[in-house]
Amino acid sequence: MHAKPVAIYLSIQRYKCKSCSNITYQSSKTIDESHRMTKRLVEYIINKSYQTTFTEIAHEIKIDEKTVRNVFANKIDNQLKQLAIETPEVLGIDEVHLIGKPRCVITNIEHGTIVDILKTRNKSVLMTYFTTLKNNENIRVVTMDMWRPYYDVISTTLPQATIVIDKLHVVRMASDAMEKVRKNIRATLSQKERIQLKNDRFILLKRNHQLTQIEKISINSWFARHKILGEAYELKEGFYNIWKCQTKKDAEHAYTEWKNKIPIELIEYFAPIVSTIANWHKPIFNYFTSRYTNATTEALNGLIKIMNRDGRGYSFEVLKAKMLLSNGMQKTIENPMKFHRISKGVIMEQCAPGRDKNFGTSIEKLVNFFENENSVSTNKSE
Repeated sequence: MHAKPVAIYLSIQRYKCKSCSNITYQSSKTIDESHRMTKRLVEYIINKSYQTTFTEIAHEIKIDEKTVRNVFANKIDNQLKQLAIETPEVLGIDEVHLIGKPRCVITNIEHGTIVDILKTRNKSVLMTYFTTLKNNENIRVVTMDMWRPYYDVISTTLPQATIVIDKLHVVRMASDAMEKVRKNIRATLSQKERIQLKNDRFILLKRNHQLTQIEKISINSWFARHKILGEAYELKEGFYNIWKCQTKKDAEHAYTEWKNKIPIELIEYFAPIVSTIANWHKPIFNYFTSRYTNATTEALNGLIKIMNRDGRGYSFEVLKAKMLLSNGMQKTIENPMKFHRISKGVIMEQCAPGRDKNFGTSIEKLVNFFENENSVSTNKSE
């Protein structure tokens, strides 16, 4: 009470059954029998656990860290089972590395929220999840990266959905090809020139319209000395420009023209792009009819690093609960009161309201909260 530890000594009556000799205890409305503490304290630990580490809670309450861990673990299982999140119309599938393993993250692209986190991204797990997903017929678009099990599962379980390959995974292949050309040229240069070309790496990766006048002079000097580098840069820029097209037909035509312009000496560098589009042509160009990306999920990467560091020893279930059940992070829409007419006059009767719609945990709120908490903890330690 008032941030001070308080011990309650409670006299409880024991009862012994005369027929079976089993012993039971008098129950209490305010005591959590599983943990020998008040229900109010259990609730406090649960709510606080979503915001900070178990160690900090244990230090604050003056109890063992293992007790905090057990209290939280016993409660989250039921909470996760009871969690009801709306099935998104535009669903994103991506993965994050959590506790050393890739975990499948299901997101709501339109609302920028996390819907679920699966323990693995194995095909069997994905198949079970999407087969049993409530209202899965409402999903009209699914965005993903180029991992074949994702595509196979969605094609099988959600035949009505349009599959869109995240354009970020496609366009960055042009930058990767540009980097290979730069590294090959760098290997032939003197020590001084190698250092200079290494420092100019980020200038070469920038879009042309983002370059300053000084940066343009710098890269043009490289292009004058190494023609192949200039050609690679133009191909990189040309590939990015394809994604400015307004229609799918225009984009496919622009890609064909771009592919035909690849000089012989650069084919080996840009061949992975040609091969990838040949294998994934339809879902890649579906972007031009359903313009969605997994960009919101990428924001989770920094959050995952913080949680992995601050939550060493946490199980997957605990980290999942911290991300899906954090108080105040859910994006919800209240179901308004409804009325219906019971006579020809103006008499109205209120209907029972339906449940509020929960669209999952806001990725933006979650990232901002944990980043702020991390900065506060860092300042305290300093």
